Amino acid sequence: MRAFIFLLFLSPCLGFSQQAMIDSLNEVIESHPKDSVGVDATLMIANFYYMSDPDTTISMVKEALETSEEINYKKGIGDANGWLGYLYTTKGDYFHALKAQEECLTIMRELEIKEGEAATLNNIGILYKELEEYETAKQYFEEALDMYISLNGDSYGMGVEYNNIADVYRLQEDTANARTYYLKGLTLRREGRDTSEMGNSLSNLGLLELMSEDYTTAISYFDTALNYQTIVGHERGMAVAYVNRGLAFYGLEKYQLALTDGKQGLEHAESGYYLNEIYKATDLLYKVHKAIGNESKSLHFLEYSLRTNDSLNNDQTRKDLIKLDYQVEYEKRHLEDSLASAEIIAIEKERNERKLERQSLYTYFGIGIAALMLLLFIVMLSGYNQKKKRNSELREMNTIISDQKLEVEEKNREITDSIHYAKRIQTAILPPKSSIEKCLPNSFILYLP
Repeated sequence: MRAFIFLLFLSPCLGFSQQAMIDSLNEVIESHPKDSVGVDATLMIANFYYMSDPDTTISMVKEALETSEEINYKKGIGDANGWLGYLYTTKGDYFHALKAQEECLTIMRELEIKEGEAATLNNIGILYKELEEYETAKQYFEEALDMYISLNGDSYGMGVEYNNIADVYRLQEDTANARTYYLKGLTLRREGRDTSEMGNSLSNLGLLELMSEDYTTAISYFDTALNYQTIVGHERGMAVAYVNRGLAFYGLEKYQLALTDGKQGLEHAESGYYLNEIYKATDLLYKVHKAIGNESKSLHFLEYSLRTNDSLNNDQTRKDLIKLDYQVEYEKRHLEDSLASAEIIAIEKERNERKLERQSLYTYFGIGIAALMLLLFIVMLSGYNQKKKRNSELREMNTIISDQKLEVEEKNREITDSIHYAKRIQTAILPPKSSIEKCLPNSFILYLP
């Protein structure tokens, strides 16, 4: 999970509803349209809209930035850029996010606002982690950590940085260092009694043990993490703990316990539509039902997990494409400031080569389809020719049979005619039977021609 740090603050609002607070801030903006008070009020309103309507929030923050630049309000310029950096990050626009955060860092250093500088260093580190530039990300986190230590030991900020550094080590598959920094963060969060963050730290530690297949230790961490997340009612935190503990039970072949945790994890994940946790929960339930021989439910959860995975893949593909585009764009802008034009041409050449590779892939794909269609045509043509040949042979056989039939019929007719002719001759030679019987009443004829 990203650990962005915000420097903006809201005035105490006990006794006020959210809408009442928004109305009050709008009145301040109307009465202070072109001064620092109006800028601060505009940035405060961003807190109410950035999750539900990020596009409107971006427009709002840009207006605050323009006003700050017009009146040369440095603090407003820095805060507005910090907001834009976060908002662009949520949209996958890493190039503009980095640009805005770097502007914010410049202002914070110029105004010597140490808390703001430390927070912005953290946020830039998050961006580099998203861009998978882990060493650069770790450098920013370590610099932010040093600043928080110098700020009278800001335990919250230090805890965030320990956790972020641990995340980088985990992504680099350096389990030992990841565990060390997660434990440091957990210690600070216990001192600060930050229940929710303690739950997150314990879940992270449990995840490391799960990756190492130390299922018993992992379960112990997830048990405690679940207790903390339940206390604060953190749905996603509970979903993570339940699902990961279920995976540990599955690893120990304790399928009923894994089944119970999988169901609980799915329920909490669905309550906030946390796709990643929904996928993990449904995948766990699929494996458990398969292991216990419940084929129908196994199939149900397999289909559910595949649908969720498709959604995750589509979203991740979109983010990866945006990330690639802006990473290339950022590299190009950065090189334009420090490299000669020949190096810029090399970057363009590389991009063109990538395009050519994609085009070649499409060409090969097209050729493959054409070859397949040609092969299909040849098979169909061969079948047609064979059928045509068989039909021709059948016609020839039918003609022969018809000719033979006519020949037989002709011979039958000749034989029949011969018989009839012979009978007529026989009848003509002998006298009538009545004449013979009249002359010789008790006689018969033996005819032997």
